[in-house]
Amino acid sequence: MIDEKSLTEEQLIEYKGLIQTQNAAISQLQFMREQLPNYESNVKALKKQIPEVEKKIQILDEQIRNFPKKPEETENAGNSDA
Repeated sequence: MIDEKSLTEEQLIEYKGLIQTQNAAISQLQFMREQLPNYESNVKALKKQIPEVEKKIQILDEQIRNFPKKPEETENAGNSDA
């Protein structure tokens, strides 16, 4: 620890600023450590959801590739309604 009485006013201001910055960084680190389990569980949940979303994308991709329907499919659909 520095003897604050031996510092000039300018040095004292700078020193106190460094201490405040360090304390803020320590608080931020503590918060991040506290939140880590939440992030880890979120990652696990997201990893479980990825295959479902990929499957939906594949289905939609196939629907998009087949759009619009071929003219004969549209005509048959029109005739079956009549």
